[in-house]
Amino acid sequence: MATPPPTGSAAARSALAQKLSGVPPDYFVIKLYQMLQEQREVLTWDPDGGIIIHDRQRLEATLSVYFRHNRFTSFQRQLNNFGFHKKRKPTACLSGTAAQQRKGAAYDHPLLVGQQPEAVLRLRRDARPRQPRGEASPRRSTARQRSARAP
Repeated sequence: MATPPPTGSAAARSALAQKLSGVPPDYFVIKLYQMLQEQREVLTWDPDGGIIIHDRQRLEATLSVYFRHNRFTSFQRQLNNFGFHKKRKPTACLSGTAAQQRKGAAYDHPLLVGQQPEAVLRLRRDARPRQPRGEASPRRSTARQRSARAP
């Protein structure tokens, strides 16, 4: 597959949509793909179907180039929203001392096993229903709701 245009412009998204059966990729996966291409000393593709972060601090330093933030936790939340899961056991790519392993992390995705890095562009955000802030879960009631129902 040819390398997509490096910008997140509407024209670039449209060109990618043509290649990916008409559905434009999400902004996050475009930027993740660009990072995989440009920041290889910080973030690399795992042939087992995921990504490897070699140094969290260096990643945080480069996040602001691609996103409007530089927080690793926000990046990690986006990975989770797109179906990535943190690997629990160290992989061969993360082998080394315990201190080196703490600096990095590995995330895998079940749909990316045996795929090329371009497969990231086909990922879509998980469609979990989100609850608006301030509303109580239907399974739980707040003390205020219980007292309003009390006789």
